[in-house]
Amino acid sequence: MVRVHKPAAIISAAIAILGRLPGFVRCWAESHFPEWFLPERIALKTRRMDFYDDEPIDEIVKTELHETELKAYDRLKPLQGLVVPRCYGEASYDGAPALVLEDVGGHSLAAPEGCLLTPEQLSAMLQECYRALHAFGVQQEDSQLGNFLRVNGTLMRLDLQMVEFDFSAEESQKSMEFCIAEVADRYHSMRAFPQSEGFLEAA
Repeated sequence: MVRVHKPAAIISAAIAILGRLPGFVRCWAESHFPEWFLPERIALKTRRMDFYDDEPIDEIVKTELHETELKAYDRLKPLQGLVVPRCYGEASYDGAPALVLEDVGGHSLAAPEGCLLTPEQLSAMLQECYRALHAFGVQQEDSQLGNFLRVNGTLMRLDLQMVEFDFSAEESQKSMEFCIAEVADRYHSMRAFPQSEGFLEAA
């Protein structure tokens, strides 16, 4: 996570004034000076590391993954802040492109704090999340638990580098059923240890 320095007093005053002007003026300002309107805490999403599944990733693939994620966030604008984090645009980190994203907080399904859901709760939340993505033509096939955050009673999806776009209704249904089952299996396996130690009641 990254902490954003507060803008100078003159910029803060300008932002306050813009808030009282017509919406199109603020939109113009946000498009030309996006750094003025960033929240205090953001997440900087950098490109994948040099290895993935023990195989090196070349620069072309890294670029393709970044462009895919950027396209996904653009496609999912109506869901930003609800099902996926808000995307504030691109940046450069260590000479490579990066995404500036909302820090949504919450708890990862891969963390101990995130393993408190019953099977029924998890299934309902996963279905809501996947259906929202599929409604905008985005099919997420990477079912790692760390790609989900439990935030205020809902699931937010992270890491949109490995998605597909525009698929048939039949493909959508099959993909959703497979991914939900896979996430659920991984989740219940993760819960096994704390349950055996008495930290969680069996669900």
